[in-house]
Amino acid sequence: RPDVSTQMIMPQNVIVSLQQNWEKIYFLAEAGWANWSKMQDTILNVRGYSAVTPLNWKDTYRLGVGGKYKFTQKFLMQAGVSYDSSPTSTALRQPDLPMDRQIRAGIGIMYDLIKQATLAVSYEYLSLGRASINNTTSSGTLSGYYPTNYANTFQISINIAI
Repeated sequence: RPDVSTQMIMPQNVIVSLQQNWEKIYFLAEAGWANWSKMQDTILNVRGYSAVTPLNWKDTYRLGVGGKYKFTQKFLMQAGVSYDSSPTSTALRQPDLPMDRQIRAGIGIMYDLIKQATLAVSYEYLSLGRASINNTTSSGTLSGYYPTNYANTFQISINIAI
């Protein structure tokens, strides 16, 4: 088993959200900021050798809107979209973390099984951009992009209030 470790500082986030509701309809909005500029380097240690990859990421912002519709007392449908800006640029992007702007769109349903338990089913499409790379260092130039940079997420959960 090799002696391998990595070190990465994750950002702090500030998110402000709003919910406005009318009888069966809920409007949701959020704005956020992530302190990605704290994540300056990734450090990989393998058997006593350390490699430092400079990232020089910048802070990002997030905007999102969504809604909920309560069909019955027990059945709720929800949908939303959001946008996150990119923490890096084409000239600084690295292939190990090809972060670009992110656009999310999701839909879900919730059903109250009993007073303390809710069944939820949701789907989210996440577009991660093209994540173009044109990074020139003293070692040469790394150039390319990720043409299929997306994710589909399905979730089924039971939430229990204790």
